[in-house]
Amino acid sequence: MPALPLFTFTALILTALIWSENNWLLYNDNHWLIGCGMGLVLFSAVCSLFSWLHFRWRYDLFAFGCILAWYPWWRIEYRVDTPMFYFFPIYFVLFSVVVSYFLLHQRQWVTEEDRKMIRLFDHWYTFHPAALGLFVPLSVWARDYYIFYPIVMTLLMMRYVFSVFLERD
Repeated sequence: MPALPLFTFTALILTALIWSENNWLLYNDNHWLIGCGMGLVLFSAVCSLFSWLHFRWRYDLFAFGCILAWYPWWRIEYRVDTPMFYFFPIYFVLFSVVVSYFLLHQRQWVTEEDRKMIRLFDHWYTFHPAALGLFVPLSVWARDYYIFYPIVMTLLMMRYVFSVFLERD
């Protein structure tokens, strides 16, 4: 199972729709998807404050909400055939699968030095969940800085994988 499965499968479906040039994407400029996505982001933030859900579900709902809002929000500014729509979702899928395979499913390859580095990164302030919880929705909102979204989503996915790794350790 990849890291952030709901997010990963949504990115995979979005990739298939974009690469097949499905007509549904042309009509997917609905503001209700943006509202649903940001609603999931707020719901996962509230769940984080009160520890209602396991952290794995909170991260996954948060990332799922962000990708739900990302495509229609950026679709307002950019055309469907823009390279970011072709490459960002497949990058998320590949990154999630590769990182979860090597860190979560092949633990015998991780040395003690690697474990120390993962613990160090886990305590690093850029990886703090509150900072990522602020930067990821901001990156969805900031359409002009198109590289900001994949960078902070990568940091969020790494934070998630490191947290799961340390939880199992």
